[in-house]
Amino acid sequence: MNRFFGVRTVYTAVFTVLLSISLPHAAAENVQTASATVATPYRFIGETVRKAPKDKAEYRAVALANGMTVLLISDPAANQSIMAAALPIGSKDDPITQQGMAHYLEHMIFMGSKHYPDVDGLMTFLQKNGGRTNASTNFMRTSYHFQVNHDAFDEAVARMADALAFPILSPEYSKKELNAVNAELVRAKASDAALLASIGANTVNPAHPSAKSLHGSRESLRDKSGSKLHDELLKFHRQYYSANLFKAVLYSRQPIEQLAKLAADTLGKMPNKQVIEPKINVPLYREQDKAIVLQYKPLRPEKSITLTFGYPKNEEQLFRAKTGAYLAYLLTNTTAGTLSDYLIKNGLSDSGLLALPADNNGGNESAFVLTLVLTEKGWQQRDRIISMIFQQIELIKQSGIDDAYYQEIRESLKQSFQTTDVPKSAGYAAALAETMLRYPLANIIDAGFVADGLDKAAVMEKLNGMTPDNMRLMEVSDGLNPSQHTTPYFGAVYDIRPFTTQQKAQWLDFSGNPKLVLPQRNPYFADDFSANAQGVKRSHPKALRNQKGLKIFHMPSQHFGDNPEVTITMMFSIMPNQPDLKLGVAALAFGYMNDLTQSQLSYQSKIAGMSVGITPTETGFVLNSGGYAQHLGKLTTDYLRNFTQTPLNADQLEQARKRLLDGLKARKKAGSLAQTVSAFHDFERYPTFDWDDLYTGAKEVNLQDVAMVRNRILSNINGLRVFSFGNFSDKQAKSLVRYVQKIVPNANLDVYRIRYPDVGQSERKLNHIVNVPHEDNALSIIYMPKDYEWLEGRVRASLLTRILSRWYFDDLRTDKQLGYSISQGVYTIGKTAGLQFSVQSADATPAEIMRHNQRFFEESWQKLQDLSEEDVVRQRNNMLIHLRRKPESLLQEAWRYANDFLYGNYEFDTRQKIIDLTEKLTKQDLLDFYRKAVMEREGFVFASQALGTKAKESDAARFEGYERVTSIAKLQKEFEIKEY
Repeated sequence: MNRFFGVRTVYTAVFTVLLSISLPHAAAENVQTASATVATPYRFIGETVRKAPKDKAEYRAVALANGMTVLLISDPAANQSIMAAALPIGSKDDPITQQGMAHYLEHMIFMGSKHYPDVDGLMTFLQKNGGRTNASTNFMRTSYHFQVNHDAFDEAVARMADALAFPILSPEYSKKELNAVNAELVRAKASDAALLASIGANTVNPAHPSAKSLHGSRESLRDKSGSKLHDELLKFHRQYYSANLFKAVLYSRQPIEQLAKLAADTLGKMPNKQVIEPKINVPLYREQDKAIVLQYKPLRPEKSITLTFGYPKNEEQLFRAKTGAYLAYLLTNTTAGTLSDYLIKNGLSDSGLLALPADNNGGNESAFVLTLVLTEKGWQQRDRIISMIFQQIELIKQSGIDDAYYQEIRESLKQSFQTTDVPKSAGYAAALAETMLRYPLANIIDAGFVADGLDKAAVMEKLNGMTPDNMRLMEVSDGLNPSQHTTPYFGAVYDIRPFTTQQKAQWLDFSGNPKLVLPQRNPYFADDFSANAQGVKRSHPKALRNQKGLKIFHMPSQHFGDNPEVTITMMFSIMPNQPDLKLGVAALAFGYMNDLTQSQLSYQSKIAGMSVGITPTETGFVLNSGGYAQHLGKLTTDYLRNFTQTPLNADQLEQARKRLLDGLKARKKAGSLAQTVSAFHDFERYPTFDWDDLYTGAKEVNLQDVAMVRNRILSNINGLRVFSFGNFSDKQAKSLVRYVQKIVPNANLDVYRIRYPDVGQSERKLNHIVNVPHEDNALSIIYMPKDYEWLEGRVRASLLTRILSRWYFDDLRTDKQLGYSISQGVYTIGKTAGLQFSVQSADATPAEIMRHNQRFFEESWQKLQDLSEEDVVRQRNNMLIHLRRKPESLLQEAWRYANDFLYGNYEFDTRQKIIDLTEKLTKQDLLDFYRKAVMEREGFVFASQALGTKAKESDAARFEGYERVTSIAKLQKEFEIKEY
């Protein structure tokens, strides 16, 4: 359970480049020591690697003869084999004449290599063998990773190693791939975070690498006087892709010695050019870059302030002592009397202060960042709120540095390490490779969770640096109209001005501020991690109660019996029910008001390794809780009791109304592809309401409506479904349900079942068009053949997707270069499954995209017919391997049963049925499904398209005989609504 002290993503309102070191639930103990044996062409490194106590894998590192360090992880329980590689070269190293070069090269690495020259050969090989790959570039580094079936691992490593060391970098594909890089930038221009980052880059020291463009575009990456793009591409790879800069990870079932040999035989072939990692020697901020306010008008409704304090870089101290985490804990805490508590209770903020201790800001400095999302009331009082932030900082300084708070932090981190499962995903391996670039080998797993001791002098140094003169302030509001400056490539408009003497004096004058206090101690920390149900064997969840209006299902973990955590879902319902827009909107407002009221409990539970929340609707509510079993029952009942007593007041309702309206406005500003796909989501979700009706409902909701829905869902519950998974005994599960029914009585008449519009026998053809405020266009279309049972259609669509998705990407993305976001997948509406094809493009209109689709459909139909039985069997086996893989965490295991619970299948056998059906799939089954769905369109077809700011109405794809959809709510009413 990730609970790293109030860090959330809101807006990246400063140009802070941070490599995350919070690896997935690793632990700080269980040390392994690698022996200092020496072998050619590699030697084992005689340094300890600290790993999680529950992690049974063996970790050892080798130094290859070419200078590359490779972490080897041998795990007999591995579901797939994984490789990751990273080097400390990113956009900071771009030539000033070719900004975006590191990102551009990352794309080109996959376009064929010396010994494997086929374009996309690596990706095709991985796809045929149940794998996938990805890569990313940021300011500090470039990272690559893949996962694949075990029997293909050796060749996959050889292919990736060859691609990194000896890419072809063909001029033909370098021009094509530039389109994909440019499309990424166009897509990023629809993101406030990217636009804010561009403002950050434009307002730092222009001599610092942070001032460069991160993404790259056709404008920044092109032939210029004295700088030929392709020559610079070759030079960049030749200059930086050196073995001594790379760190790699190999994870597999293979024994360590075998992995070491594999590393030497493949990665060991990369030349060592003895490259010295480039260092940054200029300051990120000059004096004139501090004590400034930046103002930006966001694309989506938002009001926030971000305070950034800069410091010298000191990763070693931050990583070992958790100085930043200590301050974040004190500044973001929401217990009574704290700053965040005051802001929330007085309607100035929804969530309180958020903190990000950034130990790597710009590559050679660090920062401490405070962000606060404000209400309209808070925005009007932002100078007073900034004063209160400085007041809280001063209170911490004057009260002294308290070891007790540090012990809470240390205990939280320690518990997380010692008890949480460690999923071995490609992302885990990639994070390890990146961490190897920055931290000692011994700490590559536990770097984010080591807390060696409180450094009071370092804490005070941080506090002393939190002054107006050392601060950059970013103000974000949809009410601003900046006009002074525009960032290159992104076009973000912003204003900048220095702090005035009057402002600084006002911020440091606390005389008119309310009294603030330091946080209270946390009563929810667990100290009992006993296994309450270890050894209980079950093939599926057991019905502890199976009455008409009360169903309780519980299952102890069969794979993680020593995990002390539990996950619980309780679905309270009123039956029968009918959709009601007015009550539905009131329920959303009530949920928001409850969240505000329970902010302290939510914060404390998160720090103590638990979570709890309630989502009310007009027909009941859903309670989700999870975490350590010891106090989870008390937390759940405390939260539910508070929910029943949520006070209703006009100020909080206005906050709720504003957030609802802002959320609806934000939907209109979502990305082009997101807006096309939202038409499908809205249609499949029952009940659905059109945007205009929701907006009107949010504007008109009043306290009487909220009181009505509260009374309704607290007084009329007549059904309760409960799913509990993990470290509870049957007795504990039943006892908790008994307690919650004392708080919210259940008449025990009937339970709610999810409903959906049935398209199973429909042959309707639909076309939805939306205009979007972005440059790029998008088209997504789903084909759903009729006459297939639910799971029969699903397995056919899933296996076809394993074949078609690679073809679609290679054709429309790699070859035709229509855009960056191109995908093919499975889509389900109720109990009907089909195939989805989606493209977002800055260059092609929806009409052009559909023409390419039509060509692709014809060509892929022929390719499917020509496909060998052997290829179909291989892909079928890959799908079966995926379906039969063991869960790697408690939550993964729980999810295998949660879907069946949600959809009312109390046999909990959907997964096994899918496996049984998959085993019987034939090539002819796939051909029949594709022919009916795509070629002959015998069933339901829904096209949704987005026209960008440069498109005309005539650029929309034309679908002869299709119905134009203007109201999704009206459309849904034309279909029969069924229950699962």
